[in-house]
Amino acid sequence: MKTVTRAHELVAGSHLEIVPGAPHSMYWETPQQYNAAVARLRRTLTAPKEAV
Repeated sequence: MKTVTRAHELVAGSHLEIVPGAPHSMYWETPQQYNAAVARLRRTLTAPKEAV
């Protein structure tokens, strides 16, 4: 997890979500958890951007 966290820190605009207890093939083994994580990512990516 340290490697992926560090990669996330180095890539501007990246998104990282750690799903506790997720299996290796999350999309196959726990599709409900996987779909929920993808839905959260989609909401993040499509949310209106805040004015800076």
